[in-house]
This record gives sequence, C-alpha cells and structure tokens, in this order.
Amino acid sequence: NLASTFGLESILAKGDRAPSILNGGLSNVWASGVLVMSILIAGYLEGKAMNDGEIFWGADKPKDYIPGNYGFDPLNLLKARGNALSMQTAEI
Repeated sequence: NLASTFGLESILAKGDRAPSILNGGLSNVWASGVLVMSILIAGYLEGKAMNDGEIFWGADKPKDYIPGNYGFDPLNLLKARGNALSMQTAEI
C-alpha cells in the first residue's frame, strides 16, 4: 500500500479494508480527526455564507433561494408530481 512505500503507518482497518464505522477503521485517530475537521470547516463555511446572505463569495442570495437546491434535476423529478413544495418537504 501507499503508506508503506513512504514508510508511514497505514490508516487502513485490519485486513487492509477501508476505514468505516462497521470494521473499526474510524477508531484511527488520523481518520477520525480528518472527518471531524472536515465537518467543522464545512459547517463554518455554510453558516458564514447563510449569515452573510451569500451563497458563494461575492454573490447575492436570490429571493427564491432554497438551501441545498443547485438546480440539478436531469430527470425532472421535482415537477413529476406537479407540486414542487411536496417534493421539497419529502426530501426532509
């Protein structure tokens, strides 16, 4: 594996499995730390954008802004039932 090539300790779980909660791989301090820091940074950036009224840096939030809606609906599922509000509520 790549870690042994550079003489580092592997972060893989026992049996060279990918880290996950079910196989005990996330008990590794490094993997847990990266996960927690990623969540904290993403939460901070999202909270800052929402509090400042910006979606992205330098952009104004439109009046019909819905958090998490990026307009990606290639199968047109939002309008499939005819009522967009019921589909948005079902996502929650």
